[in-house]
Amino acid sequence: MRIVQLLPNLKGGGVEWLALSVARAMQEATHDVTVAALREDGVVGDALRSRGLPVRVLGAPQGKFRASVRAVASLLEEVRPDVLHTHLLPAHVSGAFARRPASLRVLARTDHGLGSWGRWYHEWIGRVAVRRADVIVAVSEAVRATLCARGIAAERVTVIGNPVDPERLGPPSGRTEARRALGLPERVPVVGAVGTLKPEKGLDILLRAAAALAPRVPNLVLALVGPDHTGYGATLKAEAMRLGIGDRVRFLGERQDLARVFAALDVATAPSRTEGLCLSVIEAQACGVPVVASSVGGLPEVVEDGATGLLVPAEDPAALAAALDRLLSDAALASRLSEAARARVRERHDLGRYVRALIGLYDRAAAGSRR
Repeated sequence: MRIVQLLPNLKGGGVEWLALSVARAMQEATHDVTVAALREDGVVGDALRSRGLPVRVLGAPQGKFRASVRAVASLLEEVRPDVLHTHLLPAHVSGAFARRPASLRVLARTDHGLGSWGRWYHEWIGRVAVRRADVIVAVSEAVRATLCARGIAAERVTVIGNPVDPERLGPPSGRTEARRALGLPERVPVVGAVGTLKPEKGLDILLRAAAALAPRVPNLVLALVGPDHTGYGATLKAEAMRLGIGDRVRFLGERQDLARVFAALDVATAPSRTEGLCLSVIEAQACGVPVVASSVGGLPEVVEDGATGLLVPAEDPAALAAALDRLLSDAALASRLSEAARARVRERHDLGRYVRALIGLYDRAAAGSRR
């Protein structure tokens, strides 16, 4: 089967790394996969090429709808795929409105988030685009509910949670080696958050929680790991200084040795304001790190409060501080939660199973198109 995965860019982020993992696994399953970006190339594009995967960067101007649609149509005419699978709104819309060559049997999409699609005309065109899809995948039940609220029948949406890619995590690492490699102190509690630096990730809430926790855990260190595409990191650094914890916060940038990152952490956290699912939470659980997350979107589907992690209300630094303190001070609880979470990830988030499920959806949709 010939498949094109289409994204807005390949700069880095959970969705882009997921696309790489899926493309690699599909290639290993003898499918022909091309990963395309509407606009910019980036670190994920480099990683794809290093693995021998075809990459196409279309260079469509941002905000130019017709140019994006024409660029996708040209790509489809050239590659002649059986399946076009889109991720994120710009790719969904461009893929849905591009002229379909005779070879294209399936238009598939994965919906990753919960938020607004933008102004009224973005919302309108987004709803038209989703109705044109033959296969609709949601990363969580929360995302499916959002699509249903937009008028999509529930039976048209298949929920498949994000998988963990052992290759993306990298080789396991010991705590001492990991902290030395990352420049973190060895004998202090370290709380980390992995993800793109942007307001919806709630990292400013984490900073306020750390400030509240400082009197009880005076040697606490925060490790923030992820790309900063918009300069939001400067805002976070200024906030850390204002709170008097600037010397406690380490901005480690984007890392590809995530097993090492997670080995360095005592607790991982996702204090998000909105979240479709959150791949980094599942990756932390796969590495045996206890997790505190906000109870929003799809996070309660992977963090069961008191069973596989701790949940706190969004926008509540005091509750987040209390939950972090609870795990840092109770090793038995942290171990119990992390072991239960690791077992659940092994059961529910296997990459091979995820790819087989996608291929099955493509096959059924293609069979329907031939009738």
